[in-house]
Amino acid sequence: MPCQEHHRISVCVLTLNEGFNIAKCLTSLTTQSTDVWVIDSQSTDQTEAIAVQYGAKVLVHNCFDWASQRNWALDNASFENEWVLFIDADEEMTPECWAEVTLKVSRAPADVHAFKILTSLRFLGARIPHAYNHPPVVRLVRRTKVRWQGVGAREYAKVTGTAGTISSRLPHEDLRGLKYWLTKHIKNAEREAKHELAPSIGAVDYSTVTKGQRLRLFLRTRIWIHLPPVPRSVMYFIYRYVLCGGFLDGRPGFYFCFLHGLWYPIVIAALEDEQRIAARLVPADERAISAASPARDEDPN
Repeated sequence: MPCQEHHRISVCVLTLNEGFNIAKCLTSLTTQSTDVWVIDSQSTDQTEAIAVQYGAKVLVHNCFDWASQRNWALDNASFENEWVLFIDADEEMTPECWAEVTLKVSRAPADVHAFKILTSLRFLGARIPHAYNHPPVVRLVRRTKVRWQGVGAREYAKVTGTAGTISSRLPHEDLRGLKYWLTKHIKNAEREAKHELAPSIGAVDYSTVTKGQRLRLFLRTRIWIHLPPVPRSVMYFIYRYVLCGGFLDGRPGFYFCFLHGLWYPIVIAALEDEQRIAARLVPADERAISAASPARDEDPN
């Protein structure tokens, strides 16, 4: 039976063809919460059927941007509780994380509108705690106090109050394999390249994001994107593999640092160059139509 303490927290899982992952995710949720929602973006696999089998409430809404999908969920799902936990389909809640979430929600002052949570990534079947050095992200929110904004392939939580931190980590492992990971990141790179060529579109208001996001946004927009693409990609690989200790995670750590820290930024830069060349060849009205037709968003990890 679910623990009564967890009933005050609703859970929302955003999905798109997550048939490989959704069962293990929901298994970690439905034993602890009775209000679990799956917002599915018209999956063509068995995602929806599996979600129903595990007792989740399912809404189908086609979306091209995970940030706007989160906002749609907050506006349209009939959550039973004030607090909503967003979790990816390739993640799981642990008993330790449930316990900490429950405790901190029960003690949260009125001005705390969100909590950030860390994830622990498994890549090619192995944990890579050094190579994957991702900061905590906003996942647990008071449903009327937080909105998200999508920028390129990234998303930013706009928190009106303060944000606390959950120190227990969410295990994160996508079972769809390396081929899917590579395809997903090429799609994300296309979105990032489009944004880099028109950075004023969808610019983030610094005052609405958390302090950690504010610093990263400043470094990205004022320094990082102005560096030559190849040197900055090499610098990022060295940072992840050497300074963050990715080399301690063995071959999976090297593969991840190479692919995410070097290959992925270079793919973005190459796509930017391709789009600049295309812009010189395609009439302006056709470019406007193309820019207004977004590709489906993908999980950035």
